[in-house]
Amino acid sequence: MVTNVFMSLFIPFMIFKISDLHLAILTIFSQTILVIFIPLILGQSIQHFLPKISNSLTKFKNIGFYSWLLVCFLALAKASLFIQNSEVDAKTILLIGGLAGIIYLLNFNIGKIFGGKNLSLEMSQTLGQKNTTLAIWIGLTYFNSLIALGPIFYLVWQNLYNSYQLAMQS
Repeated sequence: MVTNVFMSLFIPFMIFKISDLHLAILTIFSQTILVIFIPLILGQSIQHFLPKISNSLTKFKNIGFYSWLLVCFLALAKASLFIQNSEVDAKTILLIGGLAGIIYLLNFNIGKIFGGKNLSLEMSQTLGQKNTTLAIWIGLTYFNSLIALGPIFYLVWQNLYNSYQLAMQS
């Protein structure tokens, strides 16, 4: 959560600085506030000031998972449509997917090393599990689908690995 908050504050300035988009920094920042900060502040306020409402909302605790699943589905659908209609060659797409896989494996394996015998699973998840939806949203909103492919492939790799881990546990 801390990373997403920091990146949400930092990214509008980076987009303004590195891109040729002619968006005002306030436009980018206001969209980021709308997507990241308003839900965060609203959720924290309800939890702190309206605990009865907060407790009653725990009945819907699985809605976060289903929302995340919907976001994953939409990101993969957008990527699939882009790949089908794109003039980008298959070699470039495979390179992006392969590099995302290598970065993913490095993150998880370095986490395992840091975790040692007792915390290898937890540390591999901590270092490898990324909230790529923020990066996908930024890529699709301010750039193009090709930019978003790296985070989308990372999302695919992490979910394939998480599915494998769940299968091994059952």
